[in-house]
Amino acid sequence: MYGWTGNILVIDLTKKRFEIEKPHLDILNRYVGGKGFGGRYLRECANLAWDHPDMAFCIFTGPLTGSISPTSGRAHMVSKSPLTGLVGDSSVGGKLATRMKRAGWDGIVIKGKSKTPVGITIKDNLVEFKDATGLWGLDTHAVYKKIRPGNKSLMSIGPAAENGVRYASIIVDQYFAAGRSGLGLCLAKKKFKFLLVDGTGHCKVKDPQKLKTAREDILRLTAASPALMGQFGFTCLGTGAVYDLMDNRRMMPTDNFCRTRFEPASKLNAAAYTKSYAPKKHGCLGCHILCKKIGTKNKASISMPEFETMSHFTALIGCMDTTLVVKANELCNHFG
Repeated sequence: MYGWTGNILVIDLTKKRFEIEKPHLDILNRYVGGKGFGGRYLRECANLAWDHPDMAFCIFTGPLTGSISPTSGRAHMVSKSPLTGLVGDSSVGGKLATRMKRAGWDGIVIKGKSKTPVGITIKDNLVEFKDATGLWGLDTHAVYKKIRPGNKSLMSIGPAAENGVRYASIIVDQYFAAGRSGLGLCLAKKKFKFLLVDGTGHCKVKDPQKLKTAREDILRLTAASPALMGQFGFTCLGTGAVYDLMDNRRMMPTDNFCRTRFEPASKLNAAAYTKSYAPKKHGCLGCHILCKKIGTKNKASISMPEFETMSHFTALIGCMDTTLVVKANELCNHFG
């Protein structure tokens, strides 16, 4: 089998046990991965409430994950959203998807509910349940410092999810957030605090030379794109590179969505954060664009805000203090 590993880890938190499902190739071809496979498992519990113990929480990779294919290192999380009661999904970067694939898993499906806070560690085919009572109540940064994942991938929830916030996020590898649909609360209801994953395997590719050629074409095309690799593109400025563009096109969420243009925008764009914090390039494992930005001065090692955070903590609320935006972004990441 190429691309996929053919293994899906299904975890039961209630009984503290797990099983391995091996879907047929026809199923893999039909659902592929990511949100598609998550929807397949969610369909089995479609009539359940989002917080029912048997509601599935899914994390899936794709057939290109773990290969040399650029930008293929994202994981997709799927469950029923606490916000809407409908299908909720969120994409997240970092190392999680690649580490899962190298550990031999196309996806992880979490069901059941633990009586006490629990975490799970995965090293290839070794799966262990860990008592997380001592970590419950800690923010995601504190959990990261306690566990010290190193090259492993760490996913955790924070106090926001534990206290019932319906738009709570899941933080991966300290700087990456699965921020859509409130899926952090889904894990909190299951008393699930963290997932630590490491793997030593590799993604099998049917024709490595053809994939290498395709990769070279993609790298060549992205290198020629000013929006991605240019002086004012994603590689240099992060997703905040579109801040000026959105304002100039009158698409900026301003004054609680009452207006679409924010006059001070030119002084609050991504270049302003670059000047103040001299951020270094960081990104998802296997991605050459490196759109995540981590500060190196004033407040070193702090994550720079993404476009949505920049716009919502400035134009949306009428704030013109970039220091406040960076601090607010940090708190959001820590609290989940």
